[in-house]
Amino acid sequence: MLVKDRVVGGQAVSTVPTGQTVNQRVLHLIHSDQPRGAEVFAVELASHIEGNGVFDNGICTLYPGRNRSLPVGDLPMFRLDHRPGTLGRLGLDPGILRRLLRAMKEFRPDILVAHGSDTLKYSACASVFYRKVATIYRNIGTASIWANSPVKVGVNRLFLRRMDAIVSVSQYTGRDFMNVYRLPPSRVTVIPNGVDAQAFQGVNQASARAQVRQELEIPESSIVLISVGNLSQEKGYADLLSLLGDLSPNGIENHLVLVGEGPLREPLQQQARQLGLADRVHFLGRRSDVPHLLSGSDLFVLPSKTEGMPAVLIEAGLAGLPSVAFNVGGVAEVVDHGVSGLLAAPGDQAGFSQALAWLCRDQGQRTLMGATARDRCRERFDIHKIADDYQELFRRILSTSPSESGHRRTHCTRQIESFQRKGNGQS
Repeated sequence: MLVKDRVVGGQAVSTVPTGQTVNQRVLHLIHSDQPRGAEVFAVELASHIEGNGVFDNGICTLYPGRNRSLPVGDLPMFRLDHRPGTLGRLGLDPGILRRLLRAMKEFRPDILVAHGSDTLKYSACASVFYRKVATIYRNIGTASIWANSPVKVGVNRLFLRRMDAIVSVSQYTGRDFMNVYRLPPSRVTVIPNGVDAQAFQGVNQASARAQVRQELEIPESSIVLISVGNLSQEKGYADLLSLLGDLSPNGIENHLVLVGEGPLREPLQQQARQLGLADRVHFLGRRSDVPHLLSGSDLFVLPSKTEGMPAVLIEAGLAGLPSVAFNVGGVAEVVDHGVSGLLAAPGDQAGFSQALAWLCRDQGQRTLMGATARDRCRERFDIHKIADDYQELFRRILSTSPSESGHRRTHCTRQIESFQRKGNGQS
């Protein structure tokens, strides 16, 4: 077993004992060392695949997080711990690429899985120099929003040609990705997000409900709304606070629990005070007991303006909560409108408010929709099923001969190598 929790950057590296038989290896490349959606999913996926005993898995982070709190268990962990410096012509930091290649030389992966964001460009360039690795890019968001210039689209298309497979987290994001990058359907596989359903099975809902209300000093008669996510602009929490105040005149006593950190925490706290909601909006920061908090609440709310396939909606469903959300990205592939929750058209604040008010007033519908959400999320999004889908993809890629995929990668390789040489010369 490799020594885990490595910081790559000049230190001595561990080796596999001579003669030891190893499984085929999968290295999961993630953006940073912090417990956000894509990072948490990558670790859970790697852990469940590792448990099947067919593939050995490792985690590699490009950038340091604010706090090293991403739990990886016994998985080998490679922290590049390098902040961006001088960028080359492709927006690449040669120092990060060198450290990534050093980590790959130590771990010797057969497959490199790039989980969104900057991981695409670094995995593509690493595969130029570490030629025996197969590459998978996991698209986690709406490409038409973040690939917002012809130059960015063109450069990303170059990187995507180095990928042996592309995975998108929802049908919606998959169609959008193919449209933006002009890819045939055969190039994109849809595998949704997954959550460990077992983490919710041992939670007693009645006990959690009492404990959450006791901890936050919320009256038993109040409706507890909860949302989990990064406190950032695209999550739409400022609009949600405004809507929360509109519910009170309708005789709905409610409290809002926000779980997560982000750059807008202080502005949102100030907004809550200005709206007279300071005693009804609870900012909990990051918590390790999300299943407990969800199970102790009444209704999940997701006011996001953009999403890929939010794992928090799946977690809410597994906790037996109905959801109210805007119908963006792959949200409708998790929440069945009128069956396991309610959806409003993107930007329709009045529709969102009406949906909230209706479910706050109707306990029977909350209970019915919550039970349906739990059953459907267990059936569709359990991490065990999703891990099986990825393992099947891994087998398929590894069984593909180099000649079948090499023709589309050769020209791209020459361009990347040319750009990289020029970039190194500039930095």
